[in-house]
Amino acid sequence: MFEILILLGLLFLAWLVLTAVVSLTFTVFGFILMIVVWMFIGWIAGQLLRGRSYGPMYDALLGLGGAIVGNFVLGLAGVSLGGLIGTVIAGVIGSLILVGVIRTFKDKGFAR
Repeated sequence: MFEILILLGLLFLAWLVLTAVVSLTFTVFGFILMIVVWMFIGWIAGQLLRGRSYGPMYDALLGLGGAIVGNFVLGLAGVSLGGLIGTVIAGVIGSLILVGVIRTFKDKGFAR
C-alpha cells in the first residue's frame, strides 16, 4: 500500500513538472512569435515608407509601437480586427501613423 502511495505521489509530481514545462514552453514560444510578428509589421512599414527594411531590431520596435498605436486608433474608430492578419494590418496602419506623426512634429528625416 505504501508503494502505491509513493507511486501516485511521483506521478502527481511528474504531472506538475510537465505542466509547468509545457506552460513555460508555450509562453516563451508565444513571446518569440510576437517578436517575429512585430518584425514583420516593421518590415512591411519599411517597405512602404522607404522601400527597404530598418533592420531586425528597429523593425521589431516599429512593429511594437505600430501595433500599440494601430490598435488604439482603430479602437477609437470602433474597428476591431482579430486574428493574426488583423494584428498585422492594425500594426502596419499604426506604424505608418507613428512614423507620420514623428516626422510631422519631431524629425523630418525620421525613418527615411
